[in-house]
Amino acid sequence: MFGEMRAALGITKGQDILESIYALPESEQQAAHDKIQAIERAAMQKQVPQAGLVTLMEYLDSKDVKKGICTRNFEYDAFSLLFYCQSVLSASIWTLSLVGFYGFGRGC
Repeated sequence: MFGEMRAALGITKGQDILESIYALPESEQQAAHDKIQAIERAAMQKQVPQAGLVTLMEYLDSKDVKKGICTRNFEYDAFSLLFYCQSVLSASIWTLSLVGFYGFGRGC
């Protein structure tokens, strides 16, 4: 996915995707964000939670540990994966509210 994003922006592996977008003229940034979001959204539709995630979340819930998300992903795409997990796995383990979301991508 990241290689595809870099190719869409015409940058190398060593360049940060978001910082490269912010270095563009302001008039070009939205189009670049749109390219990245389309790639991210397609990738999110194919993702599944990693092995052991359900066990970890159940353990954290049993200890009443609050959870949040720190991500550079677009908010919609991150929540789409959470909603997938909630519907396919176990609704009781996904107790994250919108308040617990911290998006670092300026395109959120």
